[in-house]
Amino acid sequence: MRILATLLQKEFKQIFRNRFMLPVIFVVPVVQMIVLTYAASLEMKDIRMAVVDMDQSPVS
Repeated sequence: MRILATLLQKEFKQIFRNRFMLPVIFVVPVVQMIVLTYAASLEMKDIRMAVVDMDQSPVS
């Protein structure tokens, strides 16, 4: 457990030492979530579909 705490402390020191990393770590994922919600829209528009009844039975 002490090793994990030491590693976390080291990583946080390196993150806060470099001022460029703070926006990358916190802002980029938020922007990415916003952009990807528009890209992955579940709404379907103008889809052409054809159904072929090969069986031609009363059940189908």
